[in-house]
Amino acid sequence: MVRFCGAYQLLRFTHRRYRKVNATTFFKQNYDLSSNSKLLGNGKYANVYLSQNRKNGREVAVKLMLDDGSERAQRSRERFRFELYLLRNCHHPGVIKHVFSFATKKFMIVVMDRMAGDLFSYMMNGKDQHLTERTTKFIARQLFSALDYLHDRDIVHCDVKPENVLLDDMNLEFPHAKLCDFGLSKRIKDVEYAQHTVGTYIYLAPEILLKKEYTKAVDIWAMGVMIYAALTSTMPFEEPTKKAKHIYKGLARKSFLFPRHLFYNVSRHAKKFLTSIFNPINTERPTADECLDDPWLDDAVVYADVRQLELRLNTGRFLTSVEEDVRFEKFLKTRGIPSCIPF
Repeated sequence: MVRFCGAYQLLRFTHRRYRKVNATTFFKQNYDLSSNSKLLGNGKYANVYLSQNRKNGREVAVKLMLDDGSERAQRSRERFRFELYLLRNCHHPGVIKHVFSFATKKFMIVVMDRMAGDLFSYMMNGKDQHLTERTTKFIARQLFSALDYLHDRDIVHCDVKPENVLLDDMNLEFPHAKLCDFGLSKRIKDVEYAQHTVGTYIYLAPEILLKKEYTKAVDIWAMGVMIYAALTSTMPFEEPTKKAKHIYKGLARKSFLFPRHLFYNVSRHAKKFLTSIFNPINTERPTADECLDDPWLDDAVVYADVRQLELRLNTGRFLTSVEEDVRFEKFLKTRGIPSCIPF
């Protein structure tokens, strides 16, 4: 079971030089948080506020959950603890970074990296409220890399959507993307299934809508819906009755799924990729790793873009490899990007 640092416990896991400092005191001394703090987001069981480190000026996001001892709070507490467990144990540039956490008598608090905004707002600010195919591919490759990391550890996000994708710069054409909000996440091994309905309806895979058992493939379906929305500013499936019947009807007609007026400027590789994701048979959907190898995401242009991101972040390779540098060496040279340089 995950243990929070209580008000009188030690901050052993992050701030080593503060080993014997009261956690609440440490937070109050080092971070600004008040009733006037900017609300960054609110969810079913917690709110996220903007705070700032008093010493270095670094902005952070503070997730605050009221723990009033009620039955509802108890359920939320279990979700919160599991989310904390994931944040503390998942170390990937595509997953929001945990700074530290603690609990008081009334609140459970997690301090995380502050990002510039979410993908939904980024899409709304784009031309005609959608993204270019190149930018969509760039962001998708980062997110599939994060999902591949999570799925390898039997973690299913269960609520992939633009609002749960954070970006480091809302003005860049190629921003760094991170998954956040793991409050609905579950541990599901390859041989296991889950049944409880989770997630946001418009992004739910048909097996969840039909209340059938589901697997890691639900994250892949949600990624497909998000990519479709990013490319067209519309959703592939309506939700008039929150049932799967409409989805199956749409999948039966490609002209319905890919209308010409929306996809006239979208590549055939993108449509083929989305078709493979929107497979109603979850066992036949590609895995996150297989998505990364799809021709739509495995081309020289997107490879060069994500390689430049790695160089900008200076965090080491997480989207490329030296072996792939060799394959795309000629193209990288034309872009002036150093290749075959291990970190």
